[in-house]
Amino acid sequence: MIDPVATPSEQSDEPFERLLGELLDGEPTTDEIDALEALLVDSPERAGEASQRYAEHRLLLHLLGDRGSTAEDVMQAVRSEHQRQQSRRVNRIMRSVGEAVGEAVGRHSASRLAWGRWGLGAVAALVLAVGLLPLWKAAGDVDEPSVASVLLCEGCEWEGAGVVEEGQRLPAGTLALRTGLFVVRFEGGAEMALQGPAVARLSGPGAAELIEGNVTIRAPEEAAGFVLSTPSTSLEDLGTEFAVRVAGDGSTALDVLEGAVAVREPGKTDGPALIFEADKAVSIARDDAAVRPIERLGRPIASLIEAADPPVRWELTTAYEGFFYDEGTLPLRRSRRGKGWNGPWRRRSEGERQRGPQNTANELNIVHGQLNVTWPVPGGRHGHLELPAGHSVFLREMAEPIDLGRDATYYVSFMLRAEPSETTARHDEFRLTFRSSDEYWGDCVSLAVPARKGPRVLHGGGVGFRGRQTAAPGETLFCVAKIEAAASGEDVVSFRVISEDESLGALEPREWDVITRGFRSSASLETAVITSVGPASRLLDELRVGPSWRSVALVIQTGNSPVETAASDREQAAGNVPDEEAELE
Repeated sequence: MIDPVATPSEQSDEPFERLLGELLDGEPTTDEIDALEALLVDSPERAGEASQRYAEHRLLLHLLGDRGSTAEDVMQAVRSEHQRQQSRRVNRIMRSVGEAVGEAVGRHSASRLAWGRWGLGAVAALVLAVGLLPLWKAAGDVDEPSVASVLLCEGCEWEGAGVVEEGQRLPAGTLALRTGLFVVRFEGGAEMALQGPAVARLSGPGAAELIEGNVTIRAPEEAAGFVLSTPSTSLEDLGTEFAVRVAGDGSTALDVLEGAVAVREPGKTDGPALIFEADKAVSIARDDAAVRPIERLGRPIASLIEAADPPVRWELTTAYEGFFYDEGTLPLRRSRRGKGWNGPWRRRSEGERQRGPQNTANELNIVHGQLNVTWPVPGGRHGHLELPAGHSVFLREMAEPIDLGRDATYYVSFMLRAEPSETTARHDEFRLTFRSSDEYWGDCVSLAVPARKGPRVLHGGGVGFRGRQTAAPGETLFCVAKIEAAASGEDVVSFRVISEDESLGALEPREWDVITRGFRSSASLETAVITSVGPASRLLDELRVGPSWRSVALVIQTGNSPVETAASDREQAAGNVPDEEAELE
């Protein structure tokens, strides 16, 4: 039997683990400090690991405590040093920042001061050296469960390295927002708006920690119980919306905007609590936990978003078809307009036809002004596709596929209207399906809107999920899907059909008609397939694929009138091909 033997890398990490353990749990000697410093300077990987482990233990706050200094003193020293000496070597930054920190904690004993100078200075230096914040990697780079999804990231600049994108799923981790408005929705249902500058931690599906800065929490009734921790208190949502500010001294200001909030001692999530109801604003000191009334300070998340005035992001759209053509029949070979396509629309090949009749149409029928569009978004004016009663199928290849084999989020939207029909049929629906040209009948994502049943999502092989909401015949529908692809684990497709009397906003829907489960695929889907079957004719417009909600669905809120701005942006996004060029094929 062979005894396990440590690999060279494991052996070389033993001194690092021992020295780091001394630093985390005890008081290191001068020789141990020098040895660990040498290891960190020689290895950026070890420096990154050490910095993250320090941050996870919150030493920047814990060591200073209430001894006359705050984390703000440390972070300000870090920021100032970074601006002046960004190119210094790690060991030089350690010494200079360590001295600034040592002055801030001058009340410590001599032994603790030596420890504090090196320990906090090293942490600060490591933050600078490896770009610690945001602490998490991109969602695709970690094999950790997500606790929240990014809804909005407007004007965001971050301390350190890292990119956070709208639609991204985030694991637990710390972030430091320099400027901008950052809104996430936790898996438990609560929403959090962070306003820069601020430092916060996503702790779990129903918990977060505000270290410094401003945050607003909105938790509907089903998400009640969300806990926000601060240095001076623990705040439990009771089905409400509230704003919190943590100052540099660790004191907490609470403004209950709606509902009620339970306030407890730091670290406590149950037991005795003070209950503050709507329109109450108080300050809670860190040292003595004294509660004092203050002026109102908070704004609801909806108001924050309105003030940020997030623009549409149609420039991020990876595939767009607005059927921006003259009225009448259009030969398929001339249907080259739009954005993000490889070639025009086409008919099915024999290998792509499994059952059902083959539509013989070699043209698209373009009509104008027949969609009743109630939302301030483009569509229904300058051209849309008419799909006649019967069986119609058209395909087009996207330049950028929907890749289910990687960690990524895709959004799809389109407008649809089915003409009322008195005739019933077993199959009477519209489908937008994304397939692979390499394995056409393999895994797919199909978004179906039946005439008399709820919307459904199909994955191929007969697996499907259906919603209960049924749209009224003759209504214009705004249909939107969110495809959360995963390199490992399940791929989740959420689908929502929005009717004429519903509104669109800056954030994706809280509730979806259909959410799939148990689907795992690595297929790369680049072929978009439009299918209409049954006795009803249909109108289709504004087909979009993009990486975020506002790349496919955000309303126009500013600038010129919605209609004028929409028409202008739509023409620009169409990427029109002159008819003369299209005729050359």
